[in-house]
Amino acid sequence: MFLGLQVLLTVPESKYKTENKFKRLNYLRLDYKGYYRPMPEIEDVKLTMKKEHSDILTLLLSLFDNFKTRYALYPMASILPFNKWKVDYWSGNNKRIFGFYTSPDFLSFRISFKTPENLLCIIKILEKNDLKLFEWFRDNIKEVFHDCPRNKIIMFGNQKKHLCCGSSGGTMEIVSPNKNDVKNIIELIKIING
Repeated sequence: MFLGLQVLLTVPESKYKTENKFKRLNYLRLDYKGYYRPMPEIEDVKLTMKKEHSDILTLLLSLFDNFKTRYALYPMASILPFNKWKVDYWSGNNKRIFGFYTSPDFLSFRISFKTPENLLCIIKILEKNDLKLFEWFRDNIKEVFHDCPRNKIIMFGNQKKHLCCGSSGGTMEIVSPNKNDVKNIIELIKIING
């Protein structure tokens, strides 16, 4: 315990404004090596996940080895066993690529389309070029029913879906993804980011 207090008091200041919050989190979980970093990293998140989810995440993130990306990592609760993390990835030109939510027993990938026009463009491309990927895409778009002026009906071929096209223009969420989902997400991200 005294070692933990000594580490807590001797860590140098950082340029990151949120550093103090992460200092306390690392102190609480007794991660003294991680304590000297200004913020948690993806490897810290993977340590809190089930191995199968960690492997799926590693497979998806391997796509970005050849691309310039950056990420933002947000602890959604305390660093206790029920903790949830949110991670967003952006391309080099500040275009959001995708994000994920995770906790020890949960993994969810999310892709937002910014505007309904972007979503309609993706629908047309997929419907024309890859029917199997289009069907998977359609089945994973999150349908939202609520009374809102931004709630729109979007046609996926001959199927209607109600989507809230506010800030995200429609969101695709894949809960507990498998390897086939990862393969499809990779293909979709390549199409979206040209």
